[in-house]
Order: sequence, then C-alpha cells, then structure tokens
Amino acid sequence: MTLDPRDVDDLLATIPAALEPLKADWLRLMELAVWGDLASGRLGATGRFRKRLLEVGEGLAGLARPRDWIPHPRERLKGALGASIKLRDQLELLRRAAAAVDRGADQARLHAELALFANQLEETLTPLERQLAERLDRLHQAGREADADEDDA
Repeated sequence: MTLDPRDVDDLLATIPAALEPLKADWLRLMELAVWGDLASGRLGATGRFRKRLLEVGEGLAGLARPRDWIPHPRERLKGALGASIKLRDQLELLRRAAAAVDRGADQARLHAELALFANQLEETLTPLERQLAERLDRLHQAGREADADEDDA
C-alpha cells in the first residue's frame, strides 16, 4: 500500500482554503486588539495578548504556505502536521494571555470573538490533523511492508 505523492499534494492544497475564513476572523480580532478599548489590571498584559495574537496569525500563515518545495511527500506531511500542532500550542498561549485582558469597553466583545475563533480553529485543525496523520501512517505501513518484502527475498 503506497501513497501517491499527488494524494499528499491534493490534501495539502486544501489547507489554504480551509484556513481562509479563519484568516478573516483573525484580522477582525487583530483590529480589535490594536484599536479596541482594552485594558488590564496587570502591567503589560494587553501587549502580551497582542503578541500572542500575532503569533497565532503567523501560525495560520505558516500552515497555509505551500510545501511543494519539500522533495519528499513524507516530509511535506510532517511539516504540515507540525505546523498544525504548533498552532494549537500558540492558541493555548493566546487564551492564557487573553484571560488577563479584563477591562475596557471592548473586553466582552474580544472574549466572545476569541472564543468563536478558537472553536472554529480547533474544528478546522482536528480533521486536518487526522488526515495528515492517516497519510503519514500509510507511508509508515508501506515502508514496513517494503522492509518485510526485502527480508522475505
């Protein structure tokens, strides 16, 4: 059972379109974080929140970037899966930073929009990661079968 490199390319090509709605939501959050009336009782908390939000945006962009320059399908899959897992970690750090943003006229709106964004991101990443892992597993199984065939010869 081998994995067709075109199957890998087809899967990876779906990622940017899947992330496009999240990009728009992230842009709205970023606008609110920079221009909104937000504050915190903790010194530097709003700046940390903005930094974490920027990192999530960079993570989205990193996951959406093409990987066709990577020669091996397995490495393309691993790169995409790693980017997705890193994005989950960045989202968790963003949630923690957002908890400190506890003042300002736009604080409630920020938390509501962030919760929606986080849920949509997780709903997008979960099936994507499953597909990436399944393809990697198929490649691993194909490698085992090839090794077993060589041992039998």
